Amino acid sequence: MKNRKEEAKNILASNARLISKDEAAQVNGMASELVDSTATVKVELPAGAINELLTSANNPESRRGIMSFSKGKLESGSIVVTGIRFGYSATTAGDDVATKTFTQTGIPADVANGVIEIKQAGIVVRTIAVSNLIVAGDAPQNLKDRVYELDAPFLLGRDLNTSIVFYRPEGIDGAVVAVSIEFVGMQLAAKRVA
Repeated sequence: MKNRKEEAKNILASNARLISKDEAAQVNGMASELVDSTATVKVELPAGAINELLTSANNPESRRGIMSFSKGKLESGSIVVTGIRFGYSATTAGDDVATKTFTQTGIPADVANGVIEIKQAGIVVRTIAVSNLIVAGDAPQNLKDRVYELDAPFLLGRDLNTSIVFYRPEGIDGAVVAVSIEFVGMQLAAKRVA
C-alpha cells in the first residue's frame, strides 16, 4: 500500500501546476493523507460514431453516485487514477441512468470495440480501448471488483475542464445505451485523528 501511496504522492507533486493551490500545499503537509477514491461518469451514450459524454457544456451539475463532475470539473479533490471500471446497460433514449444496473456482460460490439478519450484543459491525458477495460475470463462477476489496473496512473485535476469522448468503430453508429466509467485511485484528504 505504501508504494501505491508514494507513487500517487509523486504524481501529485510532479503535476503541482495542474492541481489547486491548496492541494499542492497539502502534498507534503502533515495534515493530509492519500485515501482511496473514485470519480464516476454514468451517462447515456447516444447513437452516433462520435459522442461527447462529458464536457463543460453538456454536464450542468453533479449527482452523487452518478456524476462526479459539474460543468466539466471534478467536484471533489484531484484524483490520481490507477484503474478504470467500465460498465454497460441497455436503455432507451431519455431514461434516467440512476435506475440502471451496469454490467460487463452482453456489451454490444460497437461499444466493446469503441475508444474512450479523456482530456483535461484541452490536452489528451489518456486514450483507451473499451476492450481493454472489459475484465474477462475468471474475473469476478461483481462489477465493483472489475477494475482495469493502469500500467501508468494519470491525474484528474479538480480545477481543470474535463471532457470524455466516446468513439465507435468507423462507419458504425450503434444504438442508444448507458455507460458507466469509474476512475479508481487516490486523492488527498484530511488525516483522521486516532
